[in-house]
Amino acid sequence: MGIEIASDSPHPLNFRVEKRIQDCGLDLWERVTKESPLFMRAPFLQALEEGMPDTLQPRYGILMDKDTPVAVLVGQILTLYADRIPAADESRSRILQSAMEKLHTSVALWGNFLGWGYSGVAFAPGADIAALWPKVAEAIHRAREVDKDIRSAGIHLVLDISDNEAAGARHLEKHRFRSLQAEPDMVLTIEPGWKVFEDYRLALKAKYRKASVEMDAQLAAASCVIEKLTDIDKHADELIALHLQVHEQSMHRFVTLSRHFIPALARRLGENFICTVIRRDSRILGFITTLIDGDTALAYVVGHDVQANRELPVYLRLLQTAIDDGIRHGCKRVTYGRTALEPKARLGAVAVPLLVYGRHKNPLLGPVVSRILQQLAPQAGPPSRSPFKAPTGSPGQSAQGPE
Repeated sequence: MGIEIASDSPHPLNFRVEKRIQDCGLDLWERVTKESPLFMRAPFLQALEEGMPDTLQPRYGILMDKDTPVAVLVGQILTLYADRIPAADESRSRILQSAMEKLHTSVALWGNFLGWGYSGVAFAPGADIAALWPKVAEAIHRAREVDKDIRSAGIHLVLDISDNEAAGARHLEKHRFRSLQAEPDMVLTIEPGWKVFEDYRLALKAKYRKASVEMDAQLAAASCVIEKLTDIDKHADELIALHLQVHEQSMHRFVTLSRHFIPALARRLGENFICTVIRRDSRILGFITTLIDGDTALAYVVGHDVQANRELPVYLRLLQTAIDDGIRHGCKRVTYGRTALEPKARLGAVAVPLLVYGRHKNPLLGPVVSRILQQLAPQAGPPSRSPFKAPTGSPGQSAQGPE
């Protein structure tokens, strides 16, 4: 079943919502998203379906002009339990905690709870995006007419909107959506002169370069090695256990990954999936996955042993391996996503602003909505760091200014 969206052409556009990407028609989906970010592409979405967390349900919207797809949307329905929303403090009574474990609502999102950036809407190459945005906004508003789970959701979100999409996304405001500044994406630019990881290090100011080199020395002294992991299925349980140690300490723990997700990513993305581990003897102390998306490297799922990370620079060194991966694959940037802004800034990543649009239909949910949006929004301004040397015109040196 679809709904008709008024258009400037003699006939209306048709919008429908599906629960599986294959029901949209993979050929139609590829026609629209072939130039879109990885989080909008079929291989990633198929991996996500295969490893979908229990609390998530996928949704896909497709906007058709007769037989021609002009835009697609990626969405999710999240069952949100109140006890997964971090409290301002952790001093909940047993009675309150027990009550909150039973309290839940659902969130309808266009975007990706397991990603960041512009991951909810894609327009067909060559489409008139300015003319289509009002139609997409109306489709988002009216999706509840064709999907009962969207209709029953207490909270509706659209994320993430960058400066490039801000003008079009303002059409959501006509449908009671309101925007707020989200926590930014942290992006590191890979300079053209960086051919190997050591070029990145040479571009750093002395104290930052020394800190990077000393990480390797500390790990080597503890008999640790940094290596690529190829047999993802064999180590799936170990990887998810390490990820969950990090996840349970996070303020952004709305969704818990399934153990099947990382192996599914490895299968679907092939050579564009990289997993790097820090190992001591037979034990993995930490890992990071890097997803190669054209000229962008995404530092994606990470995990580490919390105790080992207190003693050794496991997490910080893993963040740097994504730079190495990006350089090796000829990328122009590494995107680290939101959260943990300080260590990413020390690497040389800078904040790229993002917006989130939200609305709720039940006034009683106002405090819950506020808590969710507070977790997506920055608690403080992004840190400002200048780890790179001043430019001298020599290869590999960044144009960022002095500290």
